[in-house]
Amino acid sequence: MKNLFLTAFAMLVSMTAYASDEGDNTTMSDMNIAETSVMLYYKDLEAPRKFYKGMLGLETTYEDDWVIIYQLNPGAAVGIVLEGGTAYHKAKEDNAVMLSLTVEDANAWYKALRSVADIKILKEIYDHPKAPIRAFLLEDPGGYVIEFFQWLK
Repeated sequence: MKNLFLTAFAMLVSMTAYASDEGDNTTMSDMNIAETSVMLYYKDLEAPRKFYKGMLGLETTYEDDWVIIYQLNPGAAVGIVLEGGTAYHKAKEDNAVMLSLTVEDANAWYKALRSVADIKILKEIYDHPKAPIRAFLLEDPGGYVIEFFQWLK
């Protein structure tokens, strides 16, 4: 992951240097990132489709046989990707990624999701001892941790 970050950073720096060499005064601070998408990888898409669409109620913005994108809000999305084919990663048994979703009312989300069959709650709702958040954790069908939290301050 560190190497990927360093490679991406080097590419962006070289893009800025290239733009300067060409007489274009565009800098990275002038550019805009339109949306953020997190891509999660699975061996099969049926269970994560049921989870993100059916249980969480997210809107599908793009769907193909190997990927489905769900809108979280106007600037953020989560994608579920079928491993193999053109997928970059393979699904793993133990995933070191947590998708954190900031919500206005963690208690309401907790109550709603607690009543859904097949939702695996990893950590009951709590106030974090070192951060001003109220949160709870659950697990999606691929083993990814999903955190729902609201800011308390």
